[in-house]
Amino acid sequence: MINFFANAAARRVMVCVSMLLGTVLTGTTAQAQAAPLSCTAVTNVNLRLTTPLSITVETGDLVTINPPTDPFDSAGTVGVSFYGAASQSVNVPNSFAAIQNGTIIISQEAGGASISCQRPASSLDGIRAIFFMRSQAQQIQRSLLWSLRSRRANQSGVSVSQNHLFVSTHGLDVSRSELAAPEFNAWFDIQGRRFTGTGDGSDASFTFGVDRDMGGDTLIGGYFSFGRMELSNGTGQTTTRSPAIGAYVSTPLSDGVMLDANLGFGRPRYDVNGDQFTASRVFGGLTISGDVPRGAAVWSPFFTLTASREVQPSYTSGATTIARNVATSAVGSLGLRVDAAAPMANGFLPYASLAADFGRSTSTAAGGEDFVAPRVAVGFTTDLGNGQLGFDLDAGKVGSGTRDVGVSLRYEMTF
Repeated sequence: MINFFANAAARRVMVCVSMLLGTVLTGTTAQAQAAPLSCTAVTNVNLRLTTPLSITVETGDLVTINPPTDPFDSAGTVGVSFYGAASQSVNVPNSFAAIQNGTIIISQEAGGASISCQRPASSLDGIRAIFFMRSQAQQIQRSLLWSLRSRRANQSGVSVSQNHLFVSTHGLDVSRSELAAPEFNAWFDIQGRRFTGTGDGSDASFTFGVDRDMGGDTLIGGYFSFGRMELSNGTGQTTTRSPAIGAYVSTPLSDGVMLDANLGFGRPRYDVNGDQFTASRVFGGLTISGDVPRGAAVWSPFFTLTASREVQPSYTSGATTIARNVATSAVGSLGLRVDAAAPMANGFLPYASLAADFGRSTSTAAGGEDFVAPRVAVGFTTDLGNGQLGFDLDAGKVGSGTRDVGVSLRYEMTF
């Protein structure tokens, strides 16, 4: 009998373990820490406390308080302080998910209970994957439309803005010769955009292209693009860097009606809360547009379509394997732009545009999503110095719960 109680007492002796910061605690007794332990460093830590145990958590981390395994122990409650608030009693056993980034402090002896903290696997949810590939396809299409518009309309020079810079060598050829269109044209374009709602973040891209006039108003060219996008959905942040190459063509369908089309391939590199992988992306777009002068205005109906498909490989996040994901997206826009046929008395040449955007997407990770939303744009151009100043404001949606707003100041100059 004496040996029995002696063994029981021995089991209650606290084991002092000297640890370096960041060492994983597994089945040991928690001791004083020089700094809070990371969630991933806490596994089955015995709560026979001599000093409070601090654990740094991130949103979504799962904290579990397990009951004692020793039949001589009993633990009804444990004292826990959440994110700097006063300590409160929590029943044992218990579990809870962290609702924000911060520190959880265990401050009360728990009679043999233990605590573990598990960080969920970082995975790129299907909706964010769709936004990433959709954004690059639309950014490149905008870049190409600027180049082709400059090429066809003999617009030359430089357009600079807070979130848009367009430069073309077309102006150099026009200034040298008014009699013949240039055979080759080189250009680059920088764009930026802001997203709010279900996906909150920003997007920026750089595109460089070269095209050749094949005769008959037909242009053929190629481009290189690089984009960087950051997006958060409240539980984590994803960043992607997306190099891409592609080709494009512009040709008349009939008098006053043009067809522009492009096809591209990309290898986006993802960083999902620290986990990294590379995906494969293919995308394309087309635009059909025309100009119809009527009195004091030029009416320009248009239809645009962008489509993309991306394959994301299986990867490992911690001890969890994230399954392969295939995402597809298609977005169309049908609208009308109206420009003043001649400058107003103050020299401004205004325009307004109204379109209906409609999109459909699918993802093996998140199913499908459809959306329909209006897109409104207004702006003007005016002579300034040796060039033209332009202003554009547009707003719409890029998904059922995500809005985007773009503001652009452009300056075009012949040189």
